[in-house]
Amino acid sequence: MANGKRIAVLGGGSGAHAMAADLTMKGHVVNMCELPDFEENIKVPLEKQAITLIDAWGQRHDVKINKVTTDFKEALEDVEYIMMPIPAIGCKSFFSAVIPHLKDGQTIVKWSANFSALAFAKMLKDEGVKKDINIAESHTLP
Repeated sequence: MANGKRIAVLGGGSGAHAMAADLTMKGHVVNMCELPDFEENIKVPLEKQAITLIDAWGQRHDVKINKVTTDFKEALEDVEYIMMPIPAIGCKSFFSAVIPHLKDGQTIVKWSANFSALAFAKMLKDEGVKKDINIAESHTLP
C-alpha cells in the first residue's frame, strides 16, 4: 500500500503480536520490538521475521513483518507512530528504552492506559527532553 504508515509496535505479548500482524496486513510498514531481557517473547517472529496470525474466522495468515528486533534504535528509525500495547508494569522500562530514539513529529500511543501518557510526559520533562511528539493512550486494544 503506497499510503501505508511506518509504525513500531513495542512489546512481545499477544496484543503486540496481533497488532503488528494486523497493521502489516492493512498495508503498513511495521517494526516490532521487545526489550532484550524478554527476547524469548518474540523468539519465533525474531527468527522468521514473520508472525502467524489466525483471524476471527479461523483463517491462518503468515505475515512478513518489516523488522522484528530487540534493538530500539533500529525499530524506531524513521517510524511515524509508536504503538505500545504493553502492561502498566512495563511502562517505565519501555519509556526509558524509547526516549533516546525519539524524533520530532512522532506519535506514541500507549494501549491499556493507566495514565501512562501523563507518566511518560513527566519522564520526558524530568529528563529535559524537548521533542515535538504527540502522546496518546487508550483503555483497550482495538
